Amino acid sequence: MRMKNRFLRMGKTLFGAMCLLSLTGLTYSCSDDYDLDETMPPHLGGSLYDELKARNFTTMVNLIDDLGYKEVLSTTGSKTIFAADDEAYKAFFAKSGWIGTDGNPVRDYSNLTTSQKKLLLNGCMLNSSYVLEMLSNTEGGGKNLCLRQTCSASILDSVRMWKWDELPVSKNIPGVDAEGNPTGDWRFWDKYATAERGHLYMVMDKTAPMMTHFLEGQMNEKNIKHRDIAFVVGDKNGWAEGADGGENRSYIYDSRVMEQDVVCLNGYIHVMDKAVVIPDNMAEVLRVNGTPEMMAADPNTSTHYFSLLMERFSAPYYDYDLTDQYRKLKDIGNDSVYQKRYIADRSQSGKVTQDPDKKDLGANASLTYDPGWNQYAISSSVTKENDMAAIFVPNDASFEEYFLRGGGRGLMERYGVVENTKENLDVNISQIPLDIIQPLLNNLMKDSFNETVPSKYMTIMNDAQDQMFDLNNPEYASEEKFKERIKKVMLANNGVLYVMDRLITPADYAAVIGPALYSENTNIVKAVVRADDNYIEGDSYANAPLKKYYSTYLKAMQSNFSFFVPTDEGLGFYGLVDPMSIASDNPLRYRYWRMEYQNKAGAKLPIRAQAYLYNMETGQSESDLVPVVGGVNGNKHESTNSLNSGAGLVVKTLLIDMIDQHILVHEDGQANELNTNKKFFTARSGAPIIMVDNQSANGNMGMKVDGGFQYQLNAVEGSANKHHCTVNEVHDMTQKTNGYGNGMTYFLDRPMQATTRSVYNVLYKTDEFSEFFELCNTSFPEEMLKLLGLNMVQRFEANGDPSYQYVVDEVSGDTIDSTFVYDKLSNEDWKAEQNKYRVFMDTDGFMPAEKEKLVRFFNNYRYTVYVPTNAAVRDAIENKGLPTYETIEAFIESKKTPSPEGEGYVMAKEDQQTAIAMITMLVNFVKYHFQDQSFYVDNVTANGSYQTSCIDNKENVYIELGVNQTNGKITVEGVGNSAPVNVVAPYNLLARDANFDIAPKNGATSIKNSSYIVLHQVDNVLNFAPLSGGRYDAEWATPNKAKSFIQRYRLRK
Repeated sequence: MRMKNRFLRMGKTLFGAMCLLSLTGLTYSCSDDYDLDETMPPHLGGSLYDELKARNFTTMVNLIDDLGYKEVLSTTGSKTIFAADDEAYKAFFAKSGWIGTDGNPVRDYSNLTTSQKKLLLNGCMLNSSYVLEMLSNTEGGGKNLCLRQTCSASILDSVRMWKWDELPVSKNIPGVDAEGNPTGDWRFWDKYATAERGHLYMVMDKTAPMMTHFLEGQMNEKNIKHRDIAFVVGDKNGWAEGADGGENRSYIYDSRVMEQDVVCLNGYIHVMDKAVVIPDNMAEVLRVNGTPEMMAADPNTSTHYFSLLMERFSAPYYDYDLTDQYRKLKDIGNDSVYQKRYIADRSQSGKVTQDPDKKDLGANASLTYDPGWNQYAISSSVTKENDMAAIFVPNDASFEEYFLRGGGRGLMERYGVVENTKENLDVNISQIPLDIIQPLLNNLMKDSFNETVPSKYMTIMNDAQDQMFDLNNPEYASEEKFKERIKKVMLANNGVLYVMDRLITPADYAAVIGPALYSENTNIVKAVVRADDNYIEGDSYANAPLKKYYSTYLKAMQSNFSFFVPTDEGLGFYGLVDPMSIASDNPLRYRYWRMEYQNKAGAKLPIRAQAYLYNMETGQSESDLVPVVGGVNGNKHESTNSLNSGAGLVVKTLLIDMIDQHILVHEDGQANELNTNKKFFTARSGAPIIMVDNQSANGNMGMKVDGGFQYQLNAVEGSANKHHCTVNEVHDMTQKTNGYGNGMTYFLDRPMQATTRSVYNVLYKTDEFSEFFELCNTSFPEEMLKLLGLNMVQRFEANGDPSYQYVVDEVSGDTIDSTFVYDKLSNEDWKAEQNKYRVFMDTDGFMPAEKEKLVRFFNNYRYTVYVPTNAAVRDAIENKGLPTYETIEAFIESKKTPSPEGEGYVMAKEDQQTAIAMITMLVNFVKYHFQDQSFYVDNVTANGSYQTSCIDNKENVYIELGVNQTNGKITVEGVGNSAPVNVVAPYNLLARDANFDIAPKNGATSIKNSSYIVLHQVDNVLNFAPLSGGRYDAEWATPNKAKSFIQRYRLRK
């Protein structure tokens, strides 16, 4: 009989009691006293208890009687029971792994403990009344979204006394660092796993277990196929899809519903083909499946090694509530109750941030989620009822293959302490640090069961967001092939475990980042590139120490990288030269920071740094090692110190700069370009990397490269080229070689750094550039610009009504028939207007090196500056009428007259236009020599057109320059040049316009933004427009010409 209201609820008293208990995180088992709901709907038949007894479900009736539930299930509220007959329970007892009252495996009912009886009964019961089809609906109104329900079982019935030798024991060998701090795994279990301690009362997780059901409605909603569920529950006969005559089935865990919706007085019974027994959580299922007995029986289905690694993240946490409640039920004396948890980014109350002693875990390795969390939830937006997790677990045989003969041998060579054999594998893999094991485990731990069923295997992504199961691999060419790799499927109460005969390598191991992660001499780089890894979930970005997420970037497997990795030894000796200190222009404050790996508890970034005086002539040296004393920002940084101010911010800035300088991204098809004759490459930061000697004949071993700073130092006479960075280790991480990869990794004996010279510095200190520098350094005084009316904005009033304001079309000059009116610019707009006529700035947000300036219109990018020879500039000025500050000033002086009002001066409108045209010409002339992108005189062939900083307002475009690169040569074509202009020596001069947080002389700690520039001398000037009659001054020969020129080339930025 179908009821109109098919979603019955418990009585008010019982429901209120359950809600109250749920607030404490506990749910009492049904042996506790209840106020019974005596209301009996008149249209219902016998009770749940009566129905079970009538069907001769003896085992279930015995459970009810023994636990004192007869009255509850005869009269009270609303329940749903998933019942099985005696034969089903007999089959369960025959294979049960439970230990009974006599200390032996439970083989019949008589050997069950009281807690086990409670788990059996309450684990197959829900505290509400459901017809089967309604189980997939959520309480919030979500139709066909529900995959799991909280069952009636109490977590208190899962508390067990664990003998000391049953507890996890780490095989990781502890050590100490140079300062005597312990290294290696956490030792959370050691004090409990002793004969003296004897035992520990513990539950596998404090949250209530969930009942998983596979129902047609939810499957259809989530596009889960019948064959998926048949595979998961182990139905070897399969399950045809609906279009193929497939029947409608329902499962609770792996137990199939054989008869549904048996209507009773106080609920529903659904008859199952197997006993419904709550499975353990994923972590415990893996542990049980990885016992020595299981491993010996079949290493193709056992999970010992994976569980061994996962247990290294586990810890026993004392729980006051559990202890208090359990002591009320059991006499355990002074013992306490603990729950087993896993250090993870997502667990019962969010990220696990403290150890069992309530000490901060800091930025230590963690799993992506707690595999022991019964009420696992993907996020706050996907509740625990709507999904569960999945893990693709390598079987023990695949672990042995990977670490003994496959891709994991390098890890064994790096971390193993005994001979790499099967017998020693437990010990050797336990020495791999947790932060190296973390990516292997997390790559295999998937958030969603719904999205990782076998029919969706092609869309499962790895840790680099690549296809996890590559369709180009014959082993995964089809769904059936994929399933062949899965040797066992295990259902847990919070997810599904697919035991595979392959260990899927994480991108962390296959990418260019891999060698840096497990080399013993690259801990500093590893610390920097992994610094943000534990701050990806939710709003944790705000707490990320660097906010750069380098490991994610370097795991882009569709890219081709060359990743240069300075070794710890190199960073410890050569350190990183502090550009903020060099910018102070005070040699007594020049310093470099020697770096040291320091993984202390509570470290923000496990790196310590000490500042030493730096000599630009001699470089770093042990013989004249002079520690910096005092200083604005201090001289030492400890790993536990803040990274957001003082020495910490300096070190943070240097380390970010370092990584950006050492990442080279190759274009498609150019992965091998380091082995060509090309000399200049562009790092991720935009800074150049200069190839000195690629040593291609030696597999790049001994390759020499420079950053801009090394290039700058080596160019100094007498340097003997002693500042080159040398490759001392090469790792081929390419896809071509390994099947999965993204480039090459090169270990360097010292770090590369960007040049400390600015464009201003290079122009000022290069004699050949003096004439062009003078033009660039022109600055028009505020009073001069006011005299020209540039502090006024023009508008028009239509018919005398100021509400109609129109802006002149400055290109066509068209206006309406109206009255011409001037308004003064606001202070902010006037400041911006003045800045348009400057190339260099050292105010209004520009904070350059001491006594220098920054190019105003650079924008955190890469540029090329073409510098005409002094002779070419003088020719343009003397013979072609190019204005200079002096000629403009002289013109203004000759045209200004005293103001009729008696204060200051005035100029005729036509004279103002002429002067503005002259200024516009000069500034645009200079800006046209500043071009986007960096082009080097190099052994390359390329050509194209690229924007400059000069704007054509008529066409509304940045005016371009044509660039043609051939081996050892560059020619440039200007819009107004009749012939190409040639790059001539000196060329390839490097600059970095770094904008510091404060004036370097006052102790700058960071670089707010910077641009990278290469400067070349050219044998002629570049003209942004054709010259009328070969002269610049022809553009203001008449007032109309001046007006037209200004309208077209007025300065907008």
